[in-house]
Amino acid sequence: MTKTLLTPPVADLNIQEMLAMRRSLATVATAQHIDFFDTVGSDPFTIESVSRQFSMSLRASEAMIAVLNSLKLSIPQDDGSFVLSDESKTYLMKDSPFYRMNLLGDDDPVFSQHRDAFAADDKPVDPFAVDLGNLDSEVVEKFMKRMHMLTLPTAAALGKLPAFGSIKKLLDVGGGSGSLSIGVATHNPNTQITILDLEPVCEIAKRNIEEYGFSDRIGTLPGSMFEPLPKGYDGILFGNIFHDWDLETCKKLAKSSFEALEPGGTICIQEMILWPKKDGPLAVAAFSVGMLVHELGKQFTQAELEGILGGAGFIDVQVTPSFGHYSLVTAQKPA
Repeated sequence: MTKTLLTPPVADLNIQEMLAMRRSLATVATAQHIDFFDTVGSDPFTIESVSRQFSMSLRASEAMIAVLNSLKLSIPQDDGSFVLSDESKTYLMKDSPFYRMNLLGDDDPVFSQHRDAFAADDKPVDPFAVDLGNLDSEVVEKFMKRMHMLTLPTAAALGKLPAFGSIKKLLDVGGGSGSLSIGVATHNPNTQITILDLEPVCEIAKRNIEEYGFSDRIGTLPGSMFEPLPKGYDGILFGNIFHDWDLETCKKLAKSSFEALEPGGTICIQEMILWPKKDGPLAVAAFSVGMLVHELGKQFTQAELEGILGGAGFIDVQVTPSFGHYSLVTAQKPA
């Protein structure tokens, strides 16, 4: 008996918030460890100044500040700078009578991992997606199973969005377990889909596709997203891909998509989007810290994604909330 993809009755926002708190606490403890609060004091600071002052990459600096902003431990200013909140000055500065010393102990494994990540010169300390081709098959299997569990709740909601209704041939780049393709296929019976991913991942996707009865409409294509993308598609989907990679790589993926798409075709990017002032949502800010630990990227703001797509030649960028913190960003290749 084949499975039917269901839409969850509620989003997992509270669970995401709980997971975010774990990373957030480790991030604040890391800021304590480097004397961030005492060093910046009452002075305004920026992502760039923190990067210089603490010998931290811009990506790490942004991730730390976004978490602090989301926790209201720092406050965005109109000029693009940030200042510590009264709560930070009261409880996280050493000269305060209410100073909270050592939010996490040195032996805490999450703190240790995050402390290393913020000091790692912009290299992941525990890589997954960016090193997938070099991982042991058992590790790949476990990683993809975990990703499938995380993305499946969003899949049906994504597939219901109007953007997919007009797409006849969709290329799901880095489609992983196939969850998002299954979601699109469930609600768009006239869409043919191809998942492009590494060969071991394609084998995992095939099993999931068969379970849901879509082997006739979803195929797999072993390959690399960093090679020229195959042509003949009027839609290209990147689900949870851009956040794994640095800005220049994302620009290359967007340009490659523009060149591969049919005239009038649509690029679709499923991501959790950071607010314009980089002050939330907390779950999204904390996910950037996760990218610092495991990958090469971060969560983008809408303006940053618009810049990436516009620079590649796309027009008419639209952002549609899809599920929980996720949104679908679409743009068109001129006809």
